[in-house]
Amino acid sequence: MAKSIRTALVSMYGVENSGVRQLSAVLKQDGREVSTVFFKNWRNNDVRAPSQDDWGALLSLLGGLRPDVVGIGFGTPYVKIVSELTRRIRARMRPLIVWGGIHATVVPEPCLAEADAVCVGEGERPLRELVAGLCSGQDIAGIANLWVRTADGVRRNEPGPLLQDLDQLPYRDFEDQGKFFVEDGRVREGDPLALSAELRTSASRGCPFSCSYCYNSVLRGIYRGQGDYFRRRSVGHVIGELEYALRRLPRVRRVKFDDDTFSSDPAWVEEFCAQYERRVALPFDLMLVPQHLDEGRLARLKRAGLVRVQIGIESASPGEEGRVYARRPAHEKILAYGEWNRRLGLETVYDVILDNPLSTEADRDAQFEFLMEVPGPFRLFLYSLVFFPKTALTEDFLRRGLITEAQVEGNAVKSWEQFRASFHYPRPKAELFFLSILVLLTKPFVPRALLRRLWRSAFLRRHPAPLALASQLCNLLTMSGIALSMLARGELTRMKLREYGSLRRLITQ
Repeated sequence: MAKSIRTALVSMYGVENSGVRQLSAVLKQDGREVSTVFFKNWRNNDVRAPSQDDWGALLSLLGGLRPDVVGIGFGTPYVKIVSELTRRIRARMRPLIVWGGIHATVVPEPCLAEADAVCVGEGERPLRELVAGLCSGQDIAGIANLWVRTADGVRRNEPGPLLQDLDQLPYRDFEDQGKFFVEDGRVREGDPLALSAELRTSASRGCPFSCSYCYNSVLRGIYRGQGDYFRRRSVGHVIGELEYALRRLPRVRRVKFDDDTFSSDPAWVEEFCAQYERRVALPFDLMLVPQHLDEGRLARLKRAGLVRVQIGIESASPGEEGRVYARRPAHEKILAYGEWNRRLGLETVYDVILDNPLSTEADRDAQFEFLMEVPGPFRLFLYSLVFFPKTALTEDFLRRGLITEAQVEGNAVKSWEQFRASFHYPRPKAELFFLSILVLLTKPFVPRALLRRLWRSAFLRRHPAPLALASQLCNLLTMSGIALSMLARGELTRMKLREYGSLRRLITQ
């Protein structure tokens, strides 16, 4: 007779966590008993370790759920907290503890020192087989994608083929039932995403690019020979999931698509636009790579509801972009987009990476000159470079002695306090000067002639503090305007304020 297995999925510092929501949906589709626990939420540049009250609330909840399996999905910044959670769970109960997510995938070996099993890669099929095997009493040690500790040692199973038809997956789980949110020492029952005014989703998995700082440079190698790495859902599946989610998340006012390659297929885009404007009809944002910018497609997407595009520049220095980040410069495309956007009128954000130890004065000068040439208005999302384990960039910097293992995220926790660049974080004078100039560069009330004078000032390069103060005041003015606009659109929720509302660690735009 089949045994009933209870599973608790724990999401670390993220109430959106698409991976955990997908796993919950897969188990529910199989008729399994599953609960999802969201343990604390992410706060930009202000991530904090759990308090004793947080630990007490979480462990009391898990004790009441009495899971046979605890699956913990997490990113690299939280590995030490997950280690502590694993130890605390074992002190109270003896479920099978499975670690999964991007960190467990890229560095599974040290994870096995603490977890009973580690999922390497996409987890829907291995988790489904794991729970089914436990229910029927079968051996689980040979499941593809799982590294499992056994009495005879560790079984390191190779990844199985990638799921090519993503439409076979159920919609992510947005039901209130079986959801719990633990924060501030309290347990709240129900889906915490119901308090959000935005819904994030992806129409695809994988990426056709291999930027050196990104985990895709690792994942592509893990799945080599296991099918197409980049896969896209059908329009019907994407729209159907949005309709399902929006029925359960009534506060949502905007949809954000996290695919860099959203607009790469013209026929798919046309079908999407036709269905989205008829069945969803909410404003939406896109992330795009410069190579996929196309005026006709963007105009069609705008008619369907597109209001903002986020485009990765990363470095406007051709040398730094290719030499360090393994990206193809696409400056002509970005300049052309700027001209198109005079007609389109889309809100535009460009991503730029700061704090690269290899960045030279010539690189920064090239970035300044290029951004001065880009037609406005636009904003900049400024990110501080973080070294994630096993990426091509991190491995290269380690080999060359430019960083130590102590600076790799997981050992370090830089992203806890410096993900999006802010002025509170200590940085060399050259980087502080550059950050201050870029913040001013996006402000329409700062004359271009003044920016050039500031850029040429030898005094401010040696003494950037006054410039940084002026930039912070201008940034505060801009962020206040953004907050008021969000409030008017019904998008400024308490959750959003907690994520981004720290004045001392205020993000720059």
